[in-house]
Amino acid sequence: ALDPVAAQRNLPLAPLRILFDPGHGLPLQEALAQGLAAVLTVGILVGYLFNAPLAGAWRCGPLFVLACLGMAVVAILAIPGLADPWLAALAMGAIYGTACAARGKVVPLLAQAGNGGSTRVNGAVNAGLVIGLLAGAVLGSVLADAFIGVPGSDRPSIGRWLDDDRLAHVVLALLLALGVLAGLRLRVPEQAPTPFGRGLAELWSGTVAMLRHHWALLVSGGIGWGVCTAFSLAVLIHCIQSLHLPQIQATLLGAFAGIGAIIGSLVSHHCARRRWVILGYLILGAVVAGVPWLIRDFWSGAVTMTVVGLVYMVPTNVIDARFLSIAHAEGLAGRGGTVLSLVHNLFILGIGFGLALLLLGGVLTPVGQFRILAGCSVAAAAVAACICFPERVRIAP
Repeated sequence: ALDPVAAQRNLPLAPLRILFDPGHGLPLQEALAQGLAAVLTVGILVGYLFNAPLAGAWRCGPLFVLACLGMAVVAILAIPGLADPWLAALAMGAIYGTACAARGKVVPLLAQAGNGGSTRVNGAVNAGLVIGLLAGAVLGSVLADAFIGVPGSDRPSIGRWLDDDRLAHVVLALLLALGVLAGLRLRVPEQAPTPFGRGLAELWSGTVAMLRHHWALLVSGGIGWGVCTAFSLAVLIHCIQSLHLPQIQATLLGAFAGIGAIIGSLVSHHCARRRWVILGYLILGAVVAGVPWLIRDFWSGAVTMTVVGLVYMVPTNVIDARFLSIAHAEGLAGRGGTVLSLVHNLFILGIGFGLALLLLGGVLTPVGQFRILAGCSVAAAAVAACICFPERVRIAP
């Protein structure tokens, strides 16, 4: 649940406090949602400075363990009164970037171990990621209702089971402890490690080389991830503010998008052709543009979101898997995973923060977000047309 008044009070910069003045009548909920996502993404970008060399020097298992431990600590520090919430969000993003690096690195390594082609493995990994994101979204709403109540209400304890929101943070930390246990059991065949100092010294040159040689793969997939993240927030707020759906129902719509994304992840290896990538992004743009008319209630939203998840994940999974397999063939699986995460989050930040600024400035209406996101999807299709890769994506030997 979002509380624009409290967010305004805690914003770190005075100009942003002015923009969040409730008296301006601006779409604060929509802008706050996109802005908070941007803060998390900035943390991931800052974390790239150490996550990139770390991914080359460490094995995947320790990377996941480090990420889960770090996020558990931040979840506790985010208890109101212990740390500034915006700084906590920044730190959470930086440490989550470690998990993103490990996720990208593990895909070609699992494929090489005989678990399937890179597109199939990346689809399975992305399916697990979507399931985790869905569970987290639902859990976040449940924790807000159970322990935090309704922000801004005359009776803020409404909906609470226990009048202590510290318990919500403890629950999150305990769940992350389960991730630590899973990371300790992870075993994959690793490439020869790159010492941390060497990886740090080659950070700039190695990143630029990958961006120069594989820009089309990175940009098209990055636009797709940026559209997906901003779209999920835009739909959530649209359903709550414009359609007046209960927050739980609006959140559950994301579950249907997740179902479509899981299906798309698991079948994408059958669509590893350039024409399917282009067609997928074009269909995504058409559906996103029509959301204000397609989603009229919960069930029409469920169908629409399932289609969006499907047509988004099929082309994005094919593109990302292709890039990760190339990075593995170059002996840079760790760097490839972090560069992929870097570019994804640059587009997530650019698209989300851009929408937030346009909303705050009164230039863009909440419905107008969907037209811009549709245009971004068409741009992803145009960039995908420049990709040079075989009709079938193959894992490097």
